[in-house]
Amino acid sequence: MLSCIRFGIAAATEAGVIALVWAFVLGKFVFREYSWRHLGRSLAECCVDSALIGFLIAASVPFAWILIADGMPQQLVGLTQDYALGPAALILVVVLTLFVAGTFLDLTPASLIAAPLFLPLLTAAGFDPVQVGIIMIINLQLGGVTPPVGILVFITAQISRTPAAAVFRELTPFVAAIIVVLGLVCAIPALTLGLWSLIG
Repeated sequence: MLSCIRFGIAAATEAGVIALVWAFVLGKFVFREYSWRHLGRSLAECCVDSALIGFLIAASVPFAWILIADGMPQQLVGLTQDYALGPAALILVVVLTLFVAGTFLDLTPASLIAAPLFLPLLTAAGFDPVQVGIIMIINLQLGGVTPPVGILVFITAQISRTPAAAVFRELTPFVAAIIVVLGLVCAIPALTLGLWSLIG
């Protein structure tokens, strides 16, 4: 599976399907510890889990539409331009905005909203587009594991049958580490562009 992902034969989602089929073949025909009844029960649990996760993602899309309809992102961009913020203050505002958006929105709709708005703004302030893209991805993923929504946490909790509060609690040191990394990526462009500059 790792080779398929590494060499572009299959995407991560397709590799997950390969793992599922391989686990079924091993459990059913090799080790003979998996019955058709177990398969039906597993499929039913999978349907429930997928429905719950899909509901969280579906709820974020109308919320994103409401934000766009009210002009909230555009107002924020206009506010930063009116105050003529410097690069440091500008990236701080963008980071905080993306973090808040990531706590409520799924990664895809949040990216579709944020990228067209903040990319021209940050590139005009002197930030490299590659660096901006990495900052956005780290930031939105960070929002996905923090309250009040934390959609990635709820997905993990649902799959592992663990209370979401316990997952949030155990994630605290990892969230702190990601915040440190995000700050370094914002402050030191060489961390994201240095290797590319050497290769290029």
